Amino acid sequence: MADTKTAQANIQAQRATLADTEQNVLLQAVNAYADLVRDVGIVDVRRNNVKVLIQQLDATRERFRVGELTITDVSQAEARLEQAKADLVQAEAQVRVDQAAFQRAIGVPAGNLGDLPLIGALPATAAEPVLDVLEYLGWLHKPVSIRFSTASHWGLRRVKIEASLRRWRRFSVRYAKERIWVERWLHMIDRALTKQPQAASAVIATADMIQGYGSVYRHGLADWHAIIDGLVKPTFDGVLPLTDLTAAIAQARASIMPDPRQIALKRKIAEIRARVLP
Repeated sequence: MADTKTAQANIQAQRATLADTEQNVLLQAVNAYADLVRDVGIVDVRRNNVKVLIQQLDATRERFRVGELTITDVSQAEARLEQAKADLVQAEAQVRVDQAAFQRAIGVPAGNLGDLPLIGALPATAAEPVLDVLEYLGWLHKPVSIRFSTASHWGLRRVKIEASLRRWRRFSVRYAKERIWVERWLHMIDRALTKQPQAASAVIATADMIQGYGSVYRHGLADWHAIIDGLVKPTFDGVLPLTDLTAAIAQARASIMPDPRQIALKRKIAEIRARVLP
């Protein structure tokens, strides 16, 4: 009993530190995103510079062939091209470093840098009318490509403007939804400690189902709710006599496929329920 009370007290303590942790993680994610966008832009500039210098070298060699320039001019053009190629290799290496940092911060590999839930980062009063219109048009979950260029002052300014949305995170649509999910997750852990303590670790581990942004995030959240609503909550409510909830959760998670219809997951949950219900 004392262990259960201690665990419940720890849950309450975690609620108190959750907001600060979320802000730190978000800041890391924003910095990783901004660094990657900037350095991808640098690669584009340097790649274009190599193409220009190749054309200039060809022109220099042609002018040398007809006697307009000297071999020194050709050597200088070749040296400029080799330096540009070295700069490009260096920039590409930095992008690979940024991609690794992005994956550590976000939880998924970097894809389309513009595919971010910007509307969800807005305050609810601003985002909800936009979401209503998108739902009416059938575009609510349609991915939108937003390209940034770091070749100009305005391009860099745009990245900073998008990154500044983190200040509104506590008032945003996604933040409110995440808080609801976190509170439900903590509530399920609390109930596990009371109803089936041996399953508490499995319930805690379900948090890693929620990762990334966009469709990855939505699918993970939908799968999590399916397992909780189909197996975990009914067990704690006493309507599903699962004696080994840990194994049931593991079986359900193993069946998850990248399918928004959740056909395999729903089938597995139904099978698990059918084994224990009369």
